[in-house]
Amino acid sequence: MLTYVEVPGLYVQPDTGFFCAIDHIDVSVCERKGRELTLTITNPTQFEASVKVMCEDSTEANRILGQNYLVDCPRVGLRAGSSRTVTFPLKARLLL
Repeated sequence: MLTYVEVPGLYVQPDTGFFCAIDHIDVSVCERKGRELTLTITNPTQFEASVKVMCEDSTEANRILGQNYLVDCPRVGLRAGSSRTVTFPLKARLLL
């Protein structure tokens, strides 16, 4: 239960190009332009997925997160076997 509350399904740092898929998804770089990162997210499973996404730059990674930080984080919905391209701009909202 704590893992679901405290760990995102996808972690992204657009300024460094670093990303880590923690959920049952496949992620690949589509484009990296300046400090913006575009990723293709694929759900290879037979089930729908709602992937919690945590996006921050490398300097923000040094701050301490409060309790329930990920409660209102953005989510990417993926049907079984589908893919979606998402752009992660620095210091802006997730572009779905």
